[in-house]
Amino acid sequence: EEFIVQLQQLIKKEIRGTGIQWISLDKISALYQETFNLTIDEVVLVYFPGSPASSIFVSHPANFVLHQPDENDLIYVTIFELENNRNFGKQYPELTGKISEVDSVEKMELVLVKIIKILTKKSQNTYVLTSNVASEFKRIYGKPITEVIKQVSSKKKIADFLPLCSSLTMNKAQNGQIKVAVIEPSS
Repeated sequence: EEFIVQLQQLIKKEIRGTGIQWISLDKISALYQETFNLTIDEVVLVYFPGSPASSIFVSHPANFVLHQPDENDLIYVTIFELENNRNFGKQYPELTGKISEVDSVEKMELVLVKIIKILTKKSQNTYVLTSNVASEFKRIYGKPITEVIKQVSSKKKIADFLPLCSSLTMNKAQNGQIKVAVIEPSS
């Protein structure tokens, strides 16, 4: 538990210092080693033997959100705080963060399009992993994406829901993960 608090404090300090919400796992590792004279890998070895460093973040979804633009890219981490939801409208005015407004397949599709555009805005990739979309959805709306999908449709998984969205296309990455992109109208 102390390790989680230490990571949160490091990430929070880095976000405040740089103004950048997403911090690379490499940067977090370097900051942790600089501050505590231990590597994250050494700590993970004790708590999650045989697991990668990212497992500590994956196993604490209430505290951290992971983002990996593409399977070969760096992993980025941010902290999950309620204040993120309150300030979200200032950061992304096109998304309200009000889950009650996501009450149909069409509105869910619009939210997904906006999230995908946000995640790919500073990237050369047009596709984003569905796991990253799900993480960002939870960060914004405070609810798992599958829970909302079940409320607005008969589908249970994001991969089953995406074919209902005419403005989205998906494909499988080499590792089997599903990636999704917005279909841009041709000019």
